[in-house]
Amino acid sequence: MTPASRRQGFTLIEMLVTMAVIGILFSIAALSFQRLDNPVQDGVTELSSFLKQTRATALSTTSAYRLAISTDNTTLTATTAPNCATPNTSWTADPATKLTLPSTVVISAITGGTWPICITSRGFSTQDVILTLTGSNTTTGKVELLIGGGTKVNP
Repeated sequence: MTPASRRQGFTLIEMLVTMAVIGILFSIAALSFQRLDNPVQDGVTELSSFLKQTRATALSTTSAYRLAISTDNTTLTATTAPNCATPNTSWTADPATKLTLPSTVVISAITGGTWPICITSRGFSTQDVILTLTGSNTTTGKVELLIGGGTKVNP
């Protein structure tokens, strides 16, 4: 047994084990953080929130809101009128109600309906549609706008 005064510091084995444990913890942390950067999932969340916000605005203003998509399929804009049957010339743009998707995400398909999508003054959608978002790495996400006005995120 060595006296306590001669034992100072760590042995080589202790240092190597400590370094190995730290390396394993850093690799686990790096893999976990990679999943946080998902533009398609961000786009799905933003689109679902935008549809809910537009419905709430339609209810609170007792006006119909019509959603249209830009030519590059990355921006949704809203126009407003007293009801969904209003002629096209009578709709007014609402600059406060606009959604621009993350830069690498586009709305690639609409299933079950066509553009524009109208949300009535009572918060109902005139059609049950599924909007498919696609990212640059071909991952997809879907948001369903139900006729009752609710939204559903499909994996």
